[in-house]
Amino acid sequence: MSFLTAYPEMLSAAAVNLESIGAAMSAGNAAAEAANPAAAI
Repeated sequence: MSFLTAYPEMLSAAAVNLESIGAAMSAGNAAAEAANPAAAI
């Protein structure tokens, strides 16, 4: 039988890291869209 141990601190840190990656990707997408308005059509 398999067991899983969860560490709330590590899960919370991973969630924060994922959120910051998502925010950076959104900012990059917005900048790219602003630089190329024809792509938004």
